[in-house]
Amino acid sequence: LSPGAIRAGETAQLEWAFSGFGSRIRRLRIWLEATETRTRTDGSSARIETRPLDTPSIELLERRREQPLEHGAVSFTVPEDSPPSRKGDPSVEWRLKLHGDIAYWPDVNEEYPVRLLPERGR
Repeated sequence: LSPGAIRAGETAQLEWAFSGFGSRIRRLRIWLEATETRTRTDGSSARIETRPLDTPSIELLERRREQPLEHGAVSFTVPEDSPPSRKGDPSVEWRLKLHGDIAYWPDVNEEYPVRLLPERGR
């Protein structure tokens, strides 16, 4: 992922490459998704809740076997109004998710944390 941290409203580029049997992938989907984690207290107990943010996920790529899947690159722009990553309570975490559908074999499912910075000027 270039740059390593993404700023809302700016363009980034993602490159990928599969080693081994990347040619077996039938469908590849890559997207960004945000979750919120907060601690809820109820009397003497506390529980941690994680839920997807109301912000829609950001689709980066969806390809089928007819297109090259073993390696590639995609440029994308995160919408300006996307909430930035935030530590604390509540926290906001962005994750880059990848799903590769492979026939007669376990699918590829990967997740990577991504730091989303606020739009310039905020």
